[in-house]
Amino acid sequence: MIQNSEPKRSTFGTKINELQSQGSQVFRILYEFIGLRKSINMNESEIEDYQNRKLRKLITHAYETVPFYRKLFDKNRVDPSSIQRVSDLNLLPIIEKGMLRKIPFNEKVSQLFIERPLRTVLTGGSTGEPFKIWITREEGNRRVAHRLRILLFHGCARALMFNKEATVAGMSGMVKRQWSDRLGILRKVEVPFDASMSKQVKVILHEKPDIFWGYPSRLHQIARYLIDNRVVVKAPKAIFADSETLLPIVREEIEKGFGSEVTNVYDSYEFGYVAWECKMHKGMHINCDSQVVQITKDNVELKDGQCGNITVTDLDNYAMPLIRYDTGDIGTKSKRRCNCGLAFPLLDSVSGRKWDLLLSPLRVEIPPLLVEQFVRRHKGIVEYQVIQNSVETLNVDIVVSDGYDYNADNQIRKKLESLYGFKDVTINHPRQIEKTASGKLRCVVRNF
Repeated sequence: MIQNSEPKRSTFGTKINELQSQGSQVFRILYEFIGLRKSINMNESEIEDYQNRKLRKLITHAYETVPFYRKLFDKNRVDPSSIQRVSDLNLLPIIEKGMLRKIPFNEKVSQLFIERPLRTVLTGGSTGEPFKIWITREEGNRRVAHRLRILLFHGCARALMFNKEATVAGMSGMVKRQWSDRLGILRKVEVPFDASMSKQVKVILHEKPDIFWGYPSRLHQIARYLIDNRVVVKAPKAIFADSETLLPIVREEIEKGFGSEVTNVYDSYEFGYVAWECKMHKGMHINCDSQVVQITKDNVELKDGQCGNITVTDLDNYAMPLIRYDTGDIGTKSKRRCNCGLAFPLLDSVSGRKWDLLLSPLRVEIPPLLVEQFVRRHKGIVEYQVIQNSVETLNVDIVVSDGYDYNADNQIRKKLESLYGFKDVTINHPRQIEKTASGKLRCVVRNF
């Protein structure tokens, strides 16, 4: 969630200011977009040179103007001039959200930007405590431009101004009607999170969105309703699923319900859009012209094909630099390159959050995807959540529809016990499952 710290004016002045601001903002976004379009034509060698140039500039800026980084570099005896290439980032320790949360504002924000108007980005706060990131207006525009680039690759950019986008996220009240709606351009509509499923579908039938952006869990719920009730909606040009792990069976049912392909997007509050699928749908292209993505474990970068922590360096955020920042996500970078012609490397998978890994009595970490494969095969499951409070015990909450066969409870319980050695597996059937503060569904919750 982005908050603008600029003061409000009178009602009439605000309307005039909004119109002027929107007009100039569109041009700024388009300017950024043109630059981002050029980036997609780079080959691997050009990408590497481009990243290295941006990295050297960022490192110098961070060391000279951000007290936190000066102390971090000096403490670890790292000379900023020694970081010339992306591989040199491994000289630096990895930083985490908890570490930055304790640092005062004037220690982690560049001294060049402290007195300037900044936008505040609040992370989702899945642990209950949101985390603030500060960015400039220009950085906010660049994130919008990244969104445009994704749309371009999926054939939606030509009619971009006249497309109607539906937001299917986890919080109501996020989308506000704009003056541009009256002109029939840049139209946005929200599918209300807190309305009944039938009302949500009525909004979709009435608005007929061209594009959907939303959480996989929300899109999946709506798709299941459409399938179960044989409701046919206008097939959108594209569906983009973000902010949660998109599991194969969830993708399949969303596509069946809406009648369009689903594109997986990996984004975060800290960095905006990090990676996205092209039309090949065989991995997500990393936005390597704006970010460096490393897969790490115990502060060491892993080889492509190995699963570990997704660690990102933002090459564009100069207000509050994030260098070797542990996102808390688990993923794998691909060894292969995509046949679509884009040289941007691929993120093969995002398995979930670090704290969403179950720990078996054999001390083996189990990613959510492995649990998903045998839970979701049973019909009639709307959504589920596995809660682990100790090494040997699991509570499985399953929300079901009328078509659910309750004999599946025993099959799921036996599978968890035989495959992973859990001793006590309890299955419950609540009416609904509590979401995070930002409305996301955590399929696995480990409380220790």
